[in-house]
Amino acid sequence: MRKTFKYLLLLPVMAFAGWQAVNAAEEPVKGEHYQAIDGAKGIGKPQVLEFFSYRCPHCYTMENFLHGWLERKPEDIEFARVPVPDSPVFMRAYYTAELLGVIDQVHPLIFDAIHGKKQVIRNKDQIRAIFEQGGVSGDEFDGAYNSFAVDGKVRLAEQMARKFKITSWPTFVVNQKYMTGGHLAKSYPMLEKILSEVPLQD
Repeated sequence: MRKTFKYLLLLPVMAFAGWQAVNAAEEPVKGEHYQAIDGAKGIGKPQVLEFFSYRCPHCYTMENFLHGWLERKPEDIEFARVPVPDSPVFMRAYYTAELLGVIDQVHPLIFDAIHGKKQVIRNKDQIRAIFEQGGVSGDEFDGAYNSFAVDGKVRLAEQMARKFKITSWPTFVVNQKYMTGGHLAKSYPMLEKILSEVPLQD
């Protein structure tokens, strides 16, 4: 029983290692590793958008990859996160943190509260408590959370999710013309190649 239990514990690690190794030496192929978005006209600068949800365990796992890629990515590539419209509370939370300039402090705290501490977060008061952990006063949080600026960012995120036909996450949109994700890239090395090379080739 003990050997079986240890083997079961190792399965996710083995699967993760295998996922990383697949296609590591290949070059990104359009239509296979990333796809054109129907009707998308693109944007005139290198850009990567990550559509994510705080409630998504795959988005939580993707954070480690993103931290590394952001340190290595070409300087010309602009990166931004876009919260998907699955929860008004979490959408407003992200843009409140962005408006207050505390993404680095608060963004990981929200993920950890949900996936690390297994907290069920449903309302503004619970989000405020997380911001306070990140050094933001309750008054600062309320002012930003209820602001017209956050209203506008939420509406734009909703429009972008519809425009790019986002139905699963995390999804990466490249140059507002192509999309990819784990289901297409199949490995972190391939995903890094797509995000680092395709924006500069288009």
